[in-house]
Amino acid sequence: MSNITNALRRFVDESGPTLVRAAGEAGTDETIQAAHDALGDHWRDGGIVLVLPSYDPEREEFPIRWAKTATLRGGNHTVIENADDSVPTLVVDVDAPVNRPPGPNFNDVTIRGGKHGVEKRGGRYTMFRDVTVKDAAEDGFHVAGAREYDAGENPPNEFAPNTHRFYGCVAEENGRDGWYVGEGIHGVTLASSNAYFNGRDGVNWRQNYAGHVEGGSFEQNGRNGLRFDRVQALEVENAYVEKNGQAADDDSMTIGILVGEHSRGVSFSDCYFQGGGDVSWGIYNQGRGTSLRNCYARGHTNGFVYNAEAAEDTEWARASHTLADGERFGGGDGKRTRDHGVVVPQDLSTVTGQFDGDRGVHLGSDGPVFCLWYDGVWYRPDGRPV
Repeated sequence: MSNITNALRRFVDESGPTLVRAAGEAGTDETIQAAHDALGDHWRDGGIVLVLPSYDPEREEFPIRWAKTATLRGGNHTVIENADDSVPTLVVDVDAPVNRPPGPNFNDVTIRGGKHGVEKRGGRYTMFRDVTVKDAAEDGFHVAGAREYDAGENPPNEFAPNTHRFYGCVAEENGRDGWYVGEGIHGVTLASSNAYFNGRDGVNWRQNYAGHVEGGSFEQNGRNGLRFDRVQALEVENAYVEKNGQAADDDSMTIGILVGEHSRGVSFSDCYFQGGGDVSWGIYNQGRGTSLRNCYARGHTNGFVYNAEAAEDTEWARASHTLADGERFGGGDGKRTRDHGVVVPQDLSTVTGQFDGDRGVHLGSDGPVFCLWYDGVWYRPDGRPV
C-alpha cells in the first residue's frame, strides 16, 4: 500500500466519512456510488468523492445516482464508461430545495456510453467543470424539462432543476444532442464548452429562457450547431459555429444556428460563422426580437442570415458585421426587419409600427423618406401621413 493511500485513509479516519471518500481499489470504496452513499444521510452533508486511477467502472452498477450537494472529482484521464445504452451513466437528482449555491459539483472526468452521459433532474446550482461526455446513445448532457421531471411525493416543479453551469465541457459523438435543455428550465450557462459530431444538435434549447452561451465551438453536428425552440432571452457571445448539418440529405437546407418560431429575444454578438461544404445559412431566424452584432461570416452557399416570414423585429445591424469575400449578408422578408433600430426601406403603408416613436424608411413614388410612427400612423418629415 502506497504512502499516498495510507495518508488518504488516515485523513478519512480522522475527518470522518462525511468529508472525503475515494473511489477505487486503493481507496475507501470500490465504486463511486458506494463513496457517494457513505458521505452522509442528508442531501446537505456535502463532501468530496475522489476517483482514483485504480477505479474500475466495470464494478459500477449504472446509473450512478447523485443526490447530494457534494463534489465528484477525477483527474485528467479519469474515464467512467457505461456499456448499457438503455440507462444513463450519471443521474443528478437532488430532491430538495437547493435554492442557493453550493449545489453538486463535477470536475475533470470523461463519461462514455449510456443512454445519456449525464441526466440532470431535480435540484439547482449544479456545476460541471472540464467534463467530457462521449458516445452516449442519446444526449450527452440531458437537462430534464419540467414535464419530464418527477419530484416524487412533491408537486411537480417544486424543486425545478434550474440554474446549471457548464465550464470547459465537451459533448462529442453522442447519438442525439450534445446538450438537451428541456422545457421550463432557466439560467443555464455554457462557457468555453464545445459540441462536436453529435447526431442531431450541438445544443438543443427547448421552450426555456434566460440562458447564456459564452465562447465555445459547435462544429459538424448532424442538424444544427445550436437550436432554439420557443425560447426567451438567450444570449450567444464569442461562439464558433462551423459546418453543421452533416446528416442532411443532399437537397436539404443546412443551417448553423436555428432560431425557431415563437422564440423571443435571442441575441448573437462577436461570433464566427464558418460555412464550408454545403452549409446554406449561418443563421435561420424565425424568432421575434432576434439581434445580431459584430459577427464574422464566411463560406455559406446562400448567405449569413435568413430572416423568415415568421420573424419580427429582427435587428440586423448590418454595418457591424464582417463578411468574407463573396459572402452574402442575408435574405427573406420578416416583419419590421431593422437596421440599427430603423425599419429597413420598404413600403411602410403595409407595415404597422411597433410603438409610438418607431422609425422606418418608406419607399414611395418620391423615393426613400425617413418616417415616424405615431398614434397608428406613419408620418413623413413634412407631417403628411404615408
